[in-house]
Amino acid sequence: MGDHFDTVMMPRVQKVVYSPDWKDGKPTAAGKGIPHCFKYLRLESYEDALNNLQVDGTKERVLVVWRTLTGDSEKDNAVLNAFLQHKDINALNGECDVIYVNGSNNVPNLRKDS
Repeated sequence: MGDHFDTVMMPRVQKVVYSPDWKDGKPTAAGKGIPHCFKYLRLESYEDALNNLQVDGTKERVLVVWRTLTGDSEKDNAVLNAFLQHKDINALNGECDVIYVNGSNNVPNLRKDS
């Protein structure tokens, strides 16, 4: 949403709760709006998540698996396991130093050997 939310959506919501009627950009029934509480959350984008990954200055092999979650963790994990098998990726063979997977999963991710 980004700028569209800040410049279009939020002002529209604020206007409609302040006054039900407007003319020429001014409220005609000021103060007759509805009591409200307006809360919004800004979610981190995929690109932001990748940019925020911090590796502590060493050259590490990092694998990022970003997937669409269905809400059924058993199904999501089965699809993830099938993907990893198809790509011949084993979290324990040392091919990757760190593995990031979004959502809950059964892969030993964020693993670092001492």
